[in-house]
Amino acid sequence: MPCLLNLNNFIYLKLLINEKMGNVKLFMLAGALLSGVFARAQAPLVAMGPAFSEPGDGWDKLIQLKNGNTVYLHFAKKDGLLVTVYNPQHELAAADTVHARQWNAADMESTEIDGIYEINGAPVIFLQQLVKYNPVLYRLVLDGQTGQLVREDKLGELPSVQHRSVYADDNLASHDFFVEKDPDSDYYAVASFSGTPIRKNDSIRERISVQHFSPSHELINEGRYYLPDTSYSYFSYIGMAVQGKGKVYLGAVGFNAKRKEGSAPPRVIFSMLSPDSSAFAHQVLEYTTGFGNVTGCIRAAPAISQVRMLLYVPSLQKNGGSGIIMNTFGEAAGTLKKHLQLSLPALSQNARQNLGYKEAFKGTPQRLLLNENGNGTLLMENLSFFKQGNSQANMLHTNLGDIGIALLDSAGRESAAYALSKYQVITGVCEPFQLQ
Repeated sequence: MPCLLNLNNFIYLKLLINEKMGNVKLFMLAGALLSGVFARAQAPLVAMGPAFSEPGDGWDKLIQLKNGNTVYLHFAKKDGLLVTVYNPQHELAAADTVHARQWNAADMESTEIDGIYEINGAPVIFLQQLVKYNPVLYRLVLDGQTGQLVREDKLGELPSVQHRSVYADDNLASHDFFVEKDPDSDYYAVASFSGTPIRKNDSIRERISVQHFSPSHELINEGRYYLPDTSYSYFSYIGMAVQGKGKVYLGAVGFNAKRKEGSAPPRVIFSMLSPDSSAFAHQVLEYTTGFGNVTGCIRAAPAISQVRMLLYVPSLQKNGGSGIIMNTFGEAAGTLKKHLQLSLPALSQNARQNLGYKEAFKGTPQRLLLNENGNGTLLMENLSFFKQGNSQANMLHTNLGDIGIALLDSAGRESAAYALSKYQVITGVCEPFQLQ
């Protein structure tokens, strides 16, 4: 799920920025950075809406709709989901509290937000909630003019989380829902991963599925994810991409819980679901043999008939590498054309000059912005984790440190790079590629 940011740690400007690869339109600047930013750049024009009291808890999202309205979502711990709509002139147009019948809005502690998008002109929220220890995924469709709940759907349910996690070779079997939307259209997909230990009567073909939806929320295809040779029993989700009403691409690590003689070692698998099939076509990446703790993202570049899968493998940093691998696949057949571990000397040099680094910049990738011609921007951030509190009530925290920005050409080479000083602390564990 996305990392949650404490409102009290930020100054919020209602600057609505049009970021193609995401739906977050809230420009957040830490107070300590404001003076330095505006000293070096011309202050942007800010249209101020009516003031409101800063919430004391929960978390928030802003979405600017294509019709010019701005929707402010506040997920309160006790009051549920509060929706405020501003018109294109930034005036208050409507306010409402979502009263769902299936999703329990009063139980935010058991709720995970898996995606917020504008789909078919309306804000659509994907919520996952534990119901008697079973993860259940809900879809809430709001009215973009009034903020009222238009429809509510239960999209799936997974087995209970009260099981022993399957973990082997630094890979954890995913037991979760994942939602991805096509940035160029309103088609989207939902992946359901069951990572419970396999029992005698379990069907390997029924444990993982992907649902492909149209902009009107109609199910247009459903695929079952499994390898025909059943060489892997468990899978760790990496990423997914949707290309209109055509294909859905999925990356995962296949592994086995118990290593037996002749059993396959962990490998990354790139898979493709076509609209005329309910089965995935797979390509096992042999060079990833033995990889563990892999995260990543997938981005389609239809203008050049390619799909890119960015992988982050921390163990590859031990030999001085970046641990970041760019894989290029053909769009039609999903076959691997090339792979390259990125080298980022310009970013490291910039960090030495501007931030006083003595060693190379070893940030964690958080997002890949891919342009139509195949070049793009890699956003990175230094992550570290710690516990605070006694043994009875340990609190996990994440340090989010310096930022690295690398502009990449179509071959994955740096064309420019920038290192920026920053420091934040949030409650909870923020994994790579989770930031929104």
